[in-house]
Amino acid sequence: MQGCYTDFEKQIMAQEIITDIFSRVRKGPVGFFVPGWFFNRRVQITRAGAGFLILIFFVGFAAINTGNNLLYLIVGVMISLLLASFFLSESAIDSLLLERILPEQVQAKREFSITYRLANKKRWLPSLGIMIEDEVDGMPCQVFFPGVRAGFCEFQRATTRAQTRGRLKMGSLNISTHHPFGFFYKAKQVNLAGELVVCPRVEKASSEMITPPYLSGEMRRASKGEGSELFGVRDYLRGDSPRLILWKISAKAGKLTVREHEEEKKRAVIIELMLYGARPEQDDPIREETISRAAGIASYFLDEKYQVRLELGARGVDFGEGLSHLRRILYYLAVFDDREDPWLGDRLEPVALISRVAV
Repeated sequence: MQGCYTDFEKQIMAQEIITDIFSRVRKGPVGFFVPGWFFNRRVQITRAGAGFLILIFFVGFAAINTGNNLLYLIVGVMISLLLASFFLSESAIDSLLLERILPEQVQAKREFSITYRLANKKRWLPSLGIMIEDEVDGMPCQVFFPGVRAGFCEFQRATTRAQTRGRLKMGSLNISTHHPFGFFYKAKQVNLAGELVVCPRVEKASSEMITPPYLSGEMRRASKGEGSELFGVRDYLRGDSPRLILWKISAKAGKLTVREHEEEKKRAVIIELMLYGARPEQDDPIREETISRAAGIASYFLDEKYQVRLELGARGVDFGEGLSHLRRILYYLAVFDDREDPWLGDRLEPVALISRVAV
């Protein structure tokens, strides 16, 4: 990819600079002159680092006892490597721009992917061995970037799953590294607010859940369409198919006349969701299973080319068909009882002579 930044990235970089200045000011009068990495870093020495430090101690003890100049030289090199590991690890996680790309909708207890975009804003130095440590619904989610060249960005995907239906708030995450020698674990926290809509799991509809395929209630639309029944006649317009021309009527009238067909009948079904009360603090397995069953029934009838309506009392999702309508139903089932911001759906008008499935 080209080593340049979009206007959106420049705005984020400017916001980071402003936020960094205000965070230092809040630390006190001296805080403004202290580098930002002093506040937002977590440093731990690793087992390899601890072992190397012990080795430095023993070699240094031997150098003092023997007075051997070679041992002093070795101790100096070892200390230099330890200090280089500390400062180069700081360079690896500094000046990075991270973006978390979430899918629009996911299903509970089903695997999905999150894409992470990492841009290296440094002018010369690459960032190597970068680990992104995220959390999804209490489950750890990690992705590793082997290296990002200066002025470039890389993409990596992580596979995870969410256990809870509803709106899932995504918060801060960690950028960490063990580069270059693995002596130190160094991490910084990045605030990336986001929201993920976790839909209920679509349970496969069994024969006991579904009414017979020939439903008694059908919807007929008295409108133009591509059906086989005649809707009416009108004058020929440019672009009409010649197959629609009524030649006998056109000859009598002295002008071209075409026929219009009525839209085909649409089989329809209403799914009644029999749930009451607010969502409990601890999810009820029976309630969640009922919602998953409703999603499965809606998916089945939409696959069978039905028009589907989902009702909960006098509100819900009105008639529709196709994949986009299924997504709307799943979104409603995900957030209709949200504890903070529920979406009650559309206000529905009573409809007669339509087959109903109670869940």
